Amino acid sequence: MHEQLKPAGTFPDLKHLHGVRDTNVALDFQLKRGDADKAFAEADHVFEHTFRTSRCCTCRLSPMSQSPRQRTSMTIHTASQSPSFVRLEIARLLGWPENRMRVRVPFLGGGFGGKLYIKLEALVAALSLIVLRPVKISLTMEEQFYTLTKHASTFRIKSAVSKDGKVTGRECEYGGTAAPMPT
Repeated sequence: MHEQLKPAGTFPDLKHLHGVRDTNVALDFQLKRGDADKAFAEADHVFEHTFRTSRCCTCRLSPMSQSPRQRTSMTIHTASQSPSFVRLEIARLLGWPENRMRVRVPFLGGGFGGKLYIKLEALVAALSLIVLRPVKISLTMEEQFYTLTKHASTFRIKSAVSKDGKVTGRECEYGGTAAPMPT
């Protein structure tokens, strides 16, 4: 789908991860510590479980709403949990220095992780620059359910356990969709 995905452009906390070339896999990360094969071979019990989560909306009561004002600089009013990141990212997208961007969060309400990173801010910034007037976008609750949800996921956990109940090894595999994963 993509020649190469670059997740760090949108998620700077993921700079250490790299997209997988010539696939639709956004991120691939592996962490290995110790000898899992040995732990499973020596385990008294091995348990394997697959868990699936459904798509969900965190039901924030304060709506996502952005309203930029601009001339030679821009002020974005948004319900973001991370206004500094919004400022940084919109400035990066516009090729502006950060001191031309201002982000205000009048009332946040609940976010539950759903108001991290940028959502509609880039759209209102671009529209405002096109029409040279303030632009406001405010999602209804129904639109938030369609737009700002967490994706379904599937993950598999294999655990090596000793007779006394101590976990001696673990293997976890996570997939970002609810489709069955290979066992």
